[in-house]
Amino acid sequence: MPVKNEYSLLLAAVRKVMFAQLTDDRRHGKRQVSLVIEPHRADCGGAAGAVIIPAHDEERVIARTLDGLLPLLSSPDVDVIVVCNGCTDGTAEIARRYAGVTVLETPVGSKPAAMNLGDAATERWPRLYLDADIEIEASAVEAVFRELSRPGAPLASRPSSIVDTRKSTFLVRSYYRARARIPEPVTRLWGAGLYAASEAGHARFAAFPEVTADDSWFDGLFAEDEKTIVETAPARVHAPRTAAALLQILGRHRRGYVELETSDPGSQGRGRALLGTIRGLPSALDAFCYAALAAIARLRSHATVGVGTQQWETDASTRAPVPAAPSTPSATAGRRAHGTAAAPIRLKTLPAEGEDYAVCVVGAGAVGLSFALEAADAGLRVLLLDAGGEDAGRRDKPAGRRRNDTIVDPDRHAPELQTTRVGVGGASWMWGGRCVTYEPVDFEQRDFVPDSDWPIDFSDIEPWRAKAQEYLDCGAGGFASDEPDWEGLGDLKMSQLERWARQPTLGPRLAAMVAAHPLIDLMCDAPVVGVAFDTDGTTVEGLRILSDDRPAVVRANRYVLAAGGMETVRLLLDAQRTLPAAFGGADGPLGRYYMGHATGSIANVVLTNPADIADLDFQLDEHDSYVRRRFSLPAESLREHELLNASFYLDNPPFYDYRHRNATLSAVFLALAVPPVGRRILAEGIRLRHIGPTPRRYWPHIVNVLRRPIRAIIDSADILRRRYLSNVRKPGFLLRNPGGTYALHYHSEQIANPDSRVRLDGGRNADGTPSLEIDFRYTERDIDSVLRFHALLDDRLRAAGRGRIEYLDPPENRGAAVWEQAIDGFHHIGTTRMSAVPADGVVDGDCRVHGIDNLFIASSSVLRTSAEANPTFTAVCLALRLAHHLAETPYADVEAVSEQEPIPPVAENQPTPV
Repeated sequence: MPVKNEYSLLLAAVRKVMFAQLTDDRRHGKRQVSLVIEPHRADCGGAAGAVIIPAHDEERVIARTLDGLLPLLSSPDVDVIVVCNGCTDGTAEIARRYAGVTVLETPVGSKPAAMNLGDAATERWPRLYLDADIEIEASAVEAVFRELSRPGAPLASRPSSIVDTRKSTFLVRSYYRARARIPEPVTRLWGAGLYAASEAGHARFAAFPEVTADDSWFDGLFAEDEKTIVETAPARVHAPRTAAALLQILGRHRRGYVELETSDPGSQGRGRALLGTIRGLPSALDAFCYAALAAIARLRSHATVGVGTQQWETDASTRAPVPAAPSTPSATAGRRAHGTAAAPIRLKTLPAEGEDYAVCVVGAGAVGLSFALEAADAGLRVLLLDAGGEDAGRRDKPAGRRRNDTIVDPDRHAPELQTTRVGVGGASWMWGGRCVTYEPVDFEQRDFVPDSDWPIDFSDIEPWRAKAQEYLDCGAGGFASDEPDWEGLGDLKMSQLERWARQPTLGPRLAAMVAAHPLIDLMCDAPVVGVAFDTDGTTVEGLRILSDDRPAVVRANRYVLAAGGMETVRLLLDAQRTLPAAFGGADGPLGRYYMGHATGSIANVVLTNPADIADLDFQLDEHDSYVRRRFSLPAESLREHELLNASFYLDNPPFYDYRHRNATLSAVFLALAVPPVGRRILAEGIRLRHIGPTPRRYWPHIVNVLRRPIRAIIDSADILRRRYLSNVRKPGFLLRNPGGTYALHYHSEQIANPDSRVRLDGGRNADGTPSLEIDFRYTERDIDSVLRFHALLDDRLRAAGRGRIEYLDPPENRGAAVWEQAIDGFHHIGTTRMSAVPADGVVDGDCRVHGIDNLFIASSSVLRTSAEANPTFTAVCLALRLAHHLAETPYADVEAVSEQEPIPPVAENQPTPV
């Protein structure tokens, strides 16, 4: 290994020791210096000067910066000064561990004041002023010193630099790609986090003034021929990791220019130059992101001008957390009891023998996390298992976790990567956040809806709705609007509300709650590959998991399968091969009655009064959550007309149809059409619907944007701000139009069909579990109900004088249009449905699997009807109800143990590990 690489590895190891020591010192109230880093002896080539580093709470990055300067620290001709100003962390302690570094401390948190203190502490010239988070090599510093020290030298300089966006989100990377294409003044000193002055250059000013944009102020002191950029190994500027952090930086720059009573020094002609960088769709999207983020920053910027108003603002997104000392699994419960964890503290190994868990939960998605927290709050000791890692849900399933399932009709069922994720948070990483409750009619027997007889009713979930709203973070309000319906609508209702999660990616928030709970242990990367039963098949004795590619078994008193509709069915179908009489029999209800929803748009609504759209747009309610009113019918009308439950909402015309000539809609289409961008904006299935079928025409959309680029930028900036940069995410946007014409979307119930089913296909997955055949089907009754509901809605709107429906197809083609859009696979409903008797379903009214005393299911798969509602909210309600049922129902204690060797197989073709 080269010496340089060995040296870098050593430094990395030393830094970890430093952080661990510092953290431990603080925990015990110590302030001691126990480690000193000696400088690496190197020839500095005769370069002389001073490096002044103003640092405010930079313990997370200061070592990274000082490491690059190590060869300079032994030079008698170079001063390296760290000025800790207003620090409340360990910046000074870390800096003092570098021999050759002078550390100054002041209680005043001011970058200009810190640089002035650094100036007073040295007599060397030239001087490089270096931000504490910039990585730079000693050779680059030496080159700048030599350049400013030669005869006839310029007065100011800096080394070349690059912006490191490797850890940034797509929007941030897109912004910096566009910025890099814009021609900039070749001698600009601002924007790199460092600049240098010779003694003659410094004579231009007596001291640094209290300004925010110190680099722009410094750059403005010198003419173009008085400053230069030295070609060196580039200094590394770490880009903000998130768009919100980038906007904070842009806003700070904007305030700095206002303070200086000047404009952005690079803004002249930038808009024209930005347009000139467009060479195709990718560069057009980058330019658009750049313009949108710049516009948002300008809108949000409120300058704070005046002496004494400046304050340090650092980009926290680039400051990685200080590593904590490692802990053992036995220590996790004690730490969680104090609520100090901010991320899941997970078991690294199998639970130790003698660990006694009241319940083991399979799956850490929205339902599993909610159940685990509620059960633990009720006093139960919980072991939570998930097949993925703590943040695996941010990405598509890894190859080793993907399934070899067969989809019989791909036109009806979305593929696996569009519908499921593994890891803490599960499919909520792809969830839009819509929360809709089942209604009383959804639990009631309807003669025209097959198999609609539930063993429970609405009153069984109603007590748990408020708590479910807390877990799903969709606000504390109800699901019915207090606003009056439009007059003359008859039985057509507008009062039904859908609520939206403030931030639909539930994993980080709920996982932090799990980490803070003393009664929950979380074990990640622990896929369950089988269920072990006793000899008579009435009790679960353990769950087989893959741990480090070895089979193992975990045990608890009771088990809850919350792994989603497909994985839960997979485990039970596998078990049924050995227990053919279980779950209603070999050809019984298990895997049958697979339902979702019929969704799409076959018509537009034309409002008589275009202003009425305000009543059907997204609204931020008094609970700080977004809600939306929808058209629906009461139970008596559904019965009278024998209609399946459905709701209707208004939306923009299809993004992909360039004939709308709307610049903003075309801009959104272009963004969604690029997969890496679109997949970060919307779940893949929804993205594909919005970009429409192939072939797609891009240039007409670009023309639409170019017709009104300012409007597209302003609208898109507002969308980005409200949807991605707000603590309460706006779920969508509705662009008003003077004609009052909007797309009419339907979301309709699907009937239970025994031939719509999931079964084993005889194959195997990489983890040894069986693969499935997914035969998802709609029926003519599903399609007919959608068409008849449209006709009734049209009649009610016309009778009230409020509007009318304009179909997109002639009558003879409308059914085909509904069939064309009939696809699901996102809502796994009915495959382990609830029933009063075992022959008719898989679980009873308490979600207990029929005939098995300690196995339960918490999943949308237990729902007996699909209703018109997305299933997540009701599934969480049932999970909370189950948690309290288990807490209130004693169960004989069973010692929970772990085994590294497999228990005797229970099936002839038991899964084998890979």
